[in-house]
This record gives sequence, C-alpha cells and structure tokens, in this order.
Amino acid sequence: MKELRSRIAGPRRGAVALIGVMVLCVSSQALASDDGDFEYWSKASFLIPIKDAWQFKLDQKFSFADEARRLDNHQQDFGLVYSGLADWIDLGLSVKQKFAKDGDDWERESRPHFNIKAKSTLFGCGLSNRSRLEYRDVEDDDTVWRFRHKIAVKSPATITPWKIQPYVAEEVFVQLDDEGFNANRISTGLYIPLHEKVRLELFYAWDLDEEPDCWHDMNLIASYVRIQF
Repeated sequence: MKELRSRIAGPRRGAVALIGVMVLCVSSQALASDDGDFEYWSKASFLIPIKDAWQFKLDQKFSFADEARRLDNHQQDFGLVYSGLADWIDLGLSVKQKFAKDGDDWERESRPHFNIKAKSTLFGCGLSNRSRLEYRDVEDDDTVWRFRHKIAVKSPATITPWKIQPYVAEEVFVQLDDEGFNANRISTGLYIPLHEKVRLELFYAWDLDEEPDCWHDMNLIASYVRIQF
C-alpha cells in the first residue's frame, strides 16, 4: 500500500511543481512589463440547461482602460454549447456583440464564433485545449476571420479549505489575412468555488498585441463569475 501511494504521489508532486514553475514564469513576465498599460475586466457567465447535452450560454463583460479608470468596452456573448459527442469535448456556436469606445463614439462589432474545446488530464493536471474560429464584422472597417487557440493547465491540488485551484494558460491569436499571428496572452489565476454551482475566477494576464510599426503590451487584472443553473 505504501508503495502504491508513493507511485501516485510522485506524479502529483511533479505536476504541482510544473504548475509552480509556470506561475513563476508568468509572474516574472509581469514584473518585466510594468511599463505597459493596465486594464480591469469584469465578466458574468450564465449556463442554462436546455435539453439533454445542450446548454444556453450568456456572457456579460465590461473592460476598463486608462489604469482601470474609464469604461472602454462592453461585450455580450450568447450562444449554444453541446457536450453530447463525448465527455471530453464541447462544441459551441455563439455571437458576440462588442461596443468599444472610439473617442467620443461607440464602435460596434458583431463577432459570430465557433468553438471546439477538448478536455483531458495529465499527471492529475486538468488540461483544456480550445480552438475558436471567429468572424469579425467591425463597424466602418474591413471584415476579417481570426483563429484563436488557448491551452490551460489546472493544478491537480487545491489550496485552503475553500478548495481554490490555481491554473496557467496561454492563448495565441492569428488573423487570417496578411497579418497572420498578431497577439498573445499569458495568464495565471485561481478558480474559487463559492457554491456548488457558482465559481469565481481571478487572474492576471500579460497581453501582447501587434500595432502598426510596433508591439504593445498590457497588464490585465480580471474577475469572472460563472453561474451554472
């Protein structure tokens, strides 16, 4: 029995160490990017069962720029999630409406998107791999297709009696025209269960975005609430 416990504990310790190293890497990147702008994001997500493996999803998100002093954009995202193919994959089809501040005006963007999210485990770590294809229809601008790929790793161990779960993630953005790869986001955060069906997510992200003639970095602090009905 002791030998079996040792075999199980070994990979778990290795996985926890891996999470720790990744968190330190993200934290060091944050210290290296203190000269970037700062934003605060707030989002509420609602998941409502419809029938069998179908759910309706609604997100409301607010972003505050200029050192989190000014409302910069408001987004609402609604669509369907289907998890009936297998327990390790979710399919989603949604439409996002974004209203971004442009001087004294608000610029509208309509963004239909299709998502495939695969879920697995490795040495006890929770892994998710999400691919998203989105069509960006921006007011008074050219329409464009964009591909996004996000990988997240959740710690196999929780901390504190509240069972808080650390995670790290990275997302790349590829615009499917002449621009190609034009953004990258690295984040680290915590999943905090507040209730059986309510979860709080707190995270820091370092966002790198290509602008004309240069790359611009930004520091993000976010709080997301997810409610499962």
